Amino acid sequence: MDLRNWMRALWAVAAALNAVALYMVFFYAPTEFQMGAVQKIFYYHVPSAIAGYVLMFLAFVFSILYLWKEDPAYDVMAYAAAEVAFVFITIVLVTGPIWGRSAWGKWWVWEPRLTSALILWLMYSAYFLLRLFSHHEVRTARIAAVVGREEERRMASEVSP
Repeated sequence: MDLRNWMRALWAVAAALNAVALYMVFFYAPTEFQMGAVQKIFYYHVPSAIAGYVLMFLAFVFSILYLWKEDPAYDVMAYAAAEVAFVFITIVLVTGPIWGRSAWGKWWVWEPRLTSALILWLMYSAYFLLRLFSHHEVRTARIAAVVGREEERRMASEVSP
């Protein structure tokens, strides 16, 4: 089976699993007593946060490997992991305030975890702008690897107690 067929098969599996997940969220999972239906947003919010942070850690590891071995494949993997992580963190930043509005009565509170997620999202926005406007030079890959490594290091120091 060639790569295109694998990609189609993976997309089909992902779409089917997402449909099953949506069915389970809306029709199978019970509604929580105090929060009501808005609590069900956590079925997307929490896994998106976990996936986003794991992928950012992978971008960190691949960035270090690129700086160490100077293999362009590591740069490509770091960039790919960062792109997908950015999507997941965007989902977190969209679904979190929806839940927060019903739980706290406010769309946003300047709590450290929320603020650090927003700062991380903004830093990765800068990372992508750097890559976009640099014409894919080797020097740019090196700078982006350092930025990706620093973002993950900063987040680890902010999240730890």
